[in-house]
Amino acid sequence: MAKVIRHETNFNHDIYTIEVVGTKISITIKATAFVVKKWLSAKLYFCRHHVYLKQLVVGLGVQFTPGPSDFIPSPADTLQLCVKKRYLIFQLTRLRRFLCEPSHTFVGF
Repeated sequence: MAKVIRHETNFNHDIYTIEVVGTKISITIKATAFVVKKWLSAKLYFCRHHVYLKQLVVGLGVQFTPGPSDFIPSPADTLQLCVKKRYLIFQLTRLRRFLCEPSHTFVGF
């Protein structure tokens, strides 16, 4: 079972340090776009050797809200990224304005 060791509350995000089977993990939650950019920059700098060698491994997860029925698709709620022992949980609703902007073109699946 995970145990919360420390909790920091900032203006636009929370940072939790938890311990799972003796391993400390840092989790950033409820982040704004600025916090996400800062988090990503810090992680890429911290792992710059792996980036340089093109060996960086990033865990990716998406959390969905259960839909009202099996026939109605559920919307994605959060995007979860993991680099080493650092996790970012980003609320996708915070991207709504960006994703709905008609002048932006999105590619991928």
